[in-house]
Amino acid sequence: MDALLRPLEMKSEEAVKITERKEITEEKKGANTYTITAKEICEELARLFKLKYEIDGQLTLSFLRPFSDIDLKSMDWSLEIKDVPTNGLASSNMISFLIKEKGVEVGQWRVGIRCELWKEAFVARYAIARGKPIKESDFKGRLVEVMSLRKNIVPPSTDLKLFETTQSIPADGIFSWDEITKIPDVRNGEVVEIVAEEGLMRLATKGMALENGCKGDFIPVRNIQSGKNIQGQVVDEKTIKIHF
Repeated sequence: MDALLRPLEMKSEEAVKITERKEITEEKKGANTYTITAKEICEELARLFKLKYEIDGQLTLSFLRPFSDIDLKSMDWSLEIKDVPTNGLASSNMISFLIKEKGVEVGQWRVGIRCELWKEAFVARYAIARGKPIKESDFKGRLVEVMSLRKNIVPPSTDLKLFETTQSIPADGIFSWDEITKIPDVRNGEVVEIVAEEGLMRLATKGMALENGCKGDFIPVRNIQSGKNIQGQVVDEKTIKIHF
C-alpha cells in the first residue's frame, strides 16, 4: 500500500538514547519501583499514532533493536511523540519520543520502529480471470497486514457483486482497487439512445458509446446519423442524455 505512507529513510537501526535521568540504583528498586516494558511503550505509541493519523485497523509496533525496560518510582507516567514521519507511517520508521513521570520529563529516545497494520480484506478463493463479474462465491474475508502491501485494498464494506475484474487475480490474491472496477451500465461500442431535452421539447437519436460508463458518468458518444462525437451523461443502460 502506497505508504499510508512512504517509507522514511533510516540513518541507523540502532536505538539512540538522547537524554536520560540518573540511573536508579539497585537499592532504590523494589516495591516502590514501577517498570515500563518495551511492549507497553509500543502499545502507547500505537495508540497515539492511530489518533494522530486517524488510522483504521489494528496497528502494532515493535522496536527494530532491543529496547531496555524503564524503571520509575510510580505508575503515573505519560508518553509524548516528538518526531514523526512527515509523510505518515511506513513499515520502518525513525521516531523520537519522551516519557514523563508525574509531569516531569524522565528522558527522550530516538529509535527505529517497525509498523504492522492489520485490516479485514477480500481474498480470492480461486484464480479469477480478467473481465469477469465478481460473484459472492469468488471471495472470502481475511485479516491481512496491509502496511507492506503497497496496495489500496478494497474495504470490506464494498459490495463486490457490483464490480468486475480489470486484471486477473490469483488464488488467495487480495482485492485492490487497481484490479476491479464497477460494472458499467453502458459499454464501449454499445448502441444507445441519445436524448436532448429542454422544457417540453425532446429530441432523440441513435448513438454509439465510445467509452464504458456508469449511471451519472459523462462519456463521449457518437451520433450515428451525423457521425459527430459529443459528450453525454449516462442515464441508464440504454440512454445517454445531452445537456444544452
